[in-house]
Amino acid sequence: MSELQSVERLATRLSERGFVVLGVGVDDQAEPLAEIQKSYGLSYPTLIDQDGLVKRAFKITGVPESFLIDADGRFVMIADPDTNDPVVRIVGPRAWDSPAMLARIGAILPGAVTQPGR
Repeated sequence: MSELQSVERLATRLSERGFVVLGVGVDDQAEPLAEIQKSYGLSYPTLIDQDGLVKRAFKITGVPESFLIDADGRFVMIADPDTNDPVVRIVGPRAWDSPAMLARIGAILPGAVTQPGR
């Protein structure tokens, strides 16, 4: 399974709840990145970090690295489904459309239903 395709499915599944995915290509060129987007059928926008500004600002050490950022621009802590550790940075590929990830992200989106005792 491709991580890019699972991100696409996550974005599609949660878009009605205001969830937005923005991809960032670090160390990428426009033409190869566009081909990747096309071949994987990605609909979410991807910017190219040509000057390394995003890479430096987010202290990217490798790829993929993923962050959840709320509508106010703040990092969101989430339990990594692979380790269950609370993190603001997820390093390495994940199954972003897994039931565990959908539940974790869905719980922090506006309009999330919380149950007493949870």
